[in-house]
Amino acid sequence: AFIPIFFSATIHSVSPLTLLLPLLVYQVYCFLTQRVKTFTVLAFILPLIHYTAFLLPLSLVVYMLIAKIENVSIKQEHKEMIVFSLAVTLWISFLFFKQALLDEGLQAFFSAVPLQVLLNQLLDLNLVRAVYLLGIIPFIYGVFSTYVFLVKKRTLQGFVIISFVITPFLLLFTTAINLSESLLFLGVFLTVVFSYHYHAIGEYVKKTRLAALKYYWRYFITSMVVGFILTAVIPSLLLAQGATAVTLSQEEADALAWVESSTPENSVVFATVEEGNAIAALGKRKTVLDNNFLLAPDASVRYKDYQQVLNTPFKTETIRILDKYEVDYLYVSERMSLRFQERFDVDCMVPIFDKGVTIYEVQCELKTE
Repeated sequence: AFIPIFFSATIHSVSPLTLLLPLLVYQVYCFLTQRVKTFTVLAFILPLIHYTAFLLPLSLVVYMLIAKIENVSIKQEHKEMIVFSLAVTLWISFLFFKQALLDEGLQAFFSAVPLQVLLNQLLDLNLVRAVYLLGIIPFIYGVFSTYVFLVKKRTLQGFVIISFVITPFLLLFTTAINLSESLLFLGVFLTVVFSYHYHAIGEYVKKTRLAALKYYWRYFITSMVVGFILTAVIPSLLLAQGATAVTLSQEEADALAWVESSTPENSVVFATVEEGNAIAALGKRKTVLDNNFLLAPDASVRYKDYQQVLNTPFKTETIRILDKYEVDYLYVSERMSLRFQERFDVDCMVPIFDKGVTIYEVQCELKTE
């Protein structure tokens, strides 16, 4: 619960990943203990929760590759479970994303996040911040345990667990899922790896001079608890406090209620990517783009146009793009107005709501001679 990035991402919202991640860990446990019936049920349920459930069969394929390289035999039951989960995930994905798959093939998944979005996220992320988000202790011991499983303690359980560390790490550099989702999966499974080797730390302490101290075990537990609080609990609470600062204000909630009650149902609203989901959920109106890129038509083109609207110095270019997507209203909150409101200061964009959030009606029309 106190994995910093997981805590901050789920404390203020009910995300499908809140349910998916614990069930995914449990499904891995079912795989390791060969609980076939439970594994089968979860194989059907998880893809229905969130499309990133494909991480499980993909990680198990990585596990098979590692086992093949290390000449570790895989039980027939495990092979069947892997093939079954892969087949079910592909089948359910095809049912949900049939049109996207028919139009773009598997590229629909591997371009689920526009490349520019991924590049911006990677540029904003550095190693220190990544470790901070994952948790310092789970990261250090998780990396160490991964090394132990690969080099020294070559077991089936070890290869399975590290495959779930390697896969989200590799996905950090693809456009299959966004950066925060990759870090969420990586943080959870680094913690699993750390917990798997927790008892080994205690055994190691027994062999050191600390074991000669009276009540050494109490010192060991106390140091672990203090380390956990300093590197996991406090960062989680600080990140959660930061997440609170970007939640919807009362003014924004009122503006979204006004959008729902005072604009035509077929209206299109332009807002920031981060606010797109709120407008769709609370304002009940279409947006040019939100941060769910998977099913957005031409997501990369839309994101490029979105950036162009926010950054071009030419108001005619702004109007051209808004006209391209048949935008009827502009939703300008403080998040946008601090940098971009001046480019909407034209006669054909009429402010019709101004209570902490400004909503413009777009009446612009480009004329060609």
